[in-house]
Amino acid sequence: MPDRDRLLAEEEMRVKSIYAARDRQVQLYSFFRRGHLFLLQSLEREILKVLGRAGWSDEVMGRAKILEVGCGAGFWLRQFVKWGARPENLFGVDVLPERIAMARRLSRQASASRVRMRHE
Repeated sequence: MPDRDRLLAEEEMRVKSIYAARDRQVQLYSFFRRGHLFLLQSLEREILKVLGRAGWSDEVMGRAKILEVGCGAGFWLRQFVKWGARPENLFGVDVLPERIAMARRLSRQASASRVRMRHE
């Protein structure tokens, strides 16, 4: 078990260092950057296209239970709410407790306060 615990701790530190580097480049993720906005809109279209091909509909979305591992600030969970998912059926897990706190704050603002998120 000590090796497992050490490996888990090392992986957590690796992920945290990647997030820290990413946080220093926050302007890259601005919705006012045309390239970033185009990327998100293109990704949204593709996700909905794939879900539609898989047989998803408004009815399926409304009853689906969705888990996002590595949910960060909950952006995609809020997108699922926008697409018709019920907030109480959405679950997010992230390694960073500050990301979960941000997700909870932002989800409340998006009328999705029942989205459940955990730091694991």
